[in-house]
Amino acid sequence: MKRFLTMLMAASAIFALSSCNENGGDEPATTAEPTMTWEGNENFEAELTSEMDVQIKITAEAGIKSFVVGIDSDVLNPIISAVNGGSTDMDLINGPAELIALLGSTGIPTGDALAGETEISLNLSNLVPLIITMGQMNGTLVGGSDHVFTLTLTDNEDRTLSQDVVFHYLAPTITWASNPTFSVVDIDGNLDASLSVNAPAGIKSFVVSVDSDALEGALGAIGITTTDLDLINDATVIGILDGVTEGQLPTGENLLNQPSVDFNITSLVNLIPIFGENGSEHSFTLNLSDNSGNELSKTCTFRVVK
Repeated sequence: MKRFLTMLMAASAIFALSSCNENGGDEPATTAEPTMTWEGNENFEAELTSEMDVQIKITAEAGIKSFVVGIDSDVLNPIISAVNGGSTDMDLINGPAELIALLGSTGIPTGDALAGETEISLNLSNLVPLIITMGQMNGTLVGGSDHVFTLTLTDNEDRTLSQDVVFHYLAPTITWASNPTFSVVDIDGNLDASLSVNAPAGIKSFVVSVDSDALEGALGAIGITTTDLDLINDATVIGILDGVTEGQLPTGENLLNQPSVDFNITSLVNLIPIFGENGSEHSFTLNLSDNSGNELSKTCTFRVVK
């Protein structure tokens, strides 16, 4: 019996040792956890501007195994997905050649410049401002929008670190859904002159400058003697336009300090063919300033077609 107990204890010890080796016997990590830091910006958030210094310091003592940057941006998503097989998750080490070439042109390290490295600087200073450039070009940039880069790193000991880097676009914008590039539009039965105004800091002033001989005469006939229409402070202009546009055009308190408004000038533009000659062009320049001191001007041009 004593011998049996001795053998049983020995077997138990062997089983325990085997289980330890199978389930918990891996060597502990001998290197430090990976880190990401943005000097002077521990929250990893910033206002989006046309010139930026965005350098993320990354350490991975075990060496970088994979690095993926996910994009969540109405402006960049279609651009990145077009060169990345329809995905907005950019694999900086093993991504498609077209993506790697695009990122390389902005100074972002890719491929062998990342794989196995223990310390790098991820410089987004050239890529991030493209949000403004491309967004203004194609009309997809909206005031008050956020643009998020999710950095996900895995090291050679299979430890993963993820960090969101968020850029807030706070400057005012004016967008025209049916005409994003603000090209010349014919005045016809299908005219849609509905614009969206976004000013996260609140609208301080809003003046519409009219460049139209035909409309200048029409405005004079109804009592408006200026072609610079102050829609917030000029009581005469506000009163007359409210009647002419049947309240479709926001004025006064419906503009002042508002962070966003729908700005529909369709009814005003439709007056032009009554007085304008066939083929003539007529422009409205929208001049906006916000409570942070930002200024913005956008010109809408319309052509009479009879």
